[in-house]
Amino acid sequence: MRTWSLAVVVVALGCATEDNTQVITVDDDAGAAGGLDAGRGDAATTPTDDRARLDATGLVDRGTIPQRDAGAEGGTAGDGPAAERCGNGEDDDRDGMIDEGCPCAPGNTQPCMPGDPTRAGVGACRRGQQRCEGTGEFGLWGACAGATLPSAETCDGVDDDCDGMVDEACVPCIDTPGSGTPWQMNLGEGPRCFGRTFDSHGDPGEYALATIPPAGDPGWREHPSDTISFDDPSTLCGVCECRAGGDFTYFQTTFYVPVGATVSSLRVTIGTVDDGVSVTVFNSLYPRGIVDPGAYAYLGGGSTADLARYVIPGPNRVVLTHVDDCCMVRAIRGATITLNGMTLTRCGPG
Repeated sequence: MRTWSLAVVVVALGCATEDNTQVITVDDDAGAAGGLDAGRGDAATTPTDDRARLDATGLVDRGTIPQRDAGAEGGTAGDGPAAERCGNGEDDDRDGMIDEGCPCAPGNTQPCMPGDPTRAGVGACRRGQQRCEGTGEFGLWGACAGATLPSAETCDGVDDDCDGMVDEACVPCIDTPGSGTPWQMNLGEGPRCFGRTFDSHGDPGEYALATIPPAGDPGWREHPSDTISFDDPSTLCGVCECRAGGDFTYFQTTFYVPVGATVSSLRVTIGTVDDGVSVTVFNSLYPRGIVDPGAYAYLGGGSTADLARYVIPGPNRVVLTHVDDCCMVRAIRGATITLNGMTLTRCGPG
């Protein structure tokens, strides 16, 4: 085994003497095993890629740290999290933190987006705000607050999962807000005399004297049956003459139509009614409600005209106004809504 002598001169402050010279013995075997490479022993050539540089404050200047090639250890670019980049408000290294370790001026804010930054601005997804926390000259970025992240699609007219599509795989269904059943009932204001006598039971003119409660009226309560089944004693006996007064009872349901869905028909069928029913459709196109001339069921029951032309994508509220206009029976039974020939059912979860 051959032995080489290497002279290393250590320079003290102000001077160097021969006493400061050390002789280091390096054998060939050690050099081959990862010591000084033959012919490349100059310390100035030692790699410094893994050294973090500090600025005058002692904080890491992440922007000056050389980045290792993504493929240097067998991977390819894009195979995993990137190194964290300061100042972009994104979680580049996918560790759940944004711009961690990056210096900032306390009190400053920046937009931020946890998770996939390409989802920001798509559908419901929105960036939040991140505030620089600390005192003194330098601080560190705090948590990202107020961001809206992707969630499961809920068939509500919004791109909840932020994939560029709205309500994909959704079908029309009943989704009455605040109710565990398809229908809600409101008993209204009680009996009232009209001041005139109408020609027939459930005359369309009678409904002009009714006041449909708004959707959020506290008088609404869940109706337990999937189809309306209501049979109470008349409140008009001894109060108003037949067809000269009425007691209005209201039933509401809301069904949702996804964007892009085809609505070819909408009908409300009343199995039995005493004395009459009017059907009103509410949505963003008809916020005050609209009643088709064929949207009435008379004593005995029947089906309405096709109401499909009043239906729009999104929520559609349907209100059945039942009138009892004579002292006998006050009833409505077997009311259903069919869309495209199919009975509407409740929307499923999510």
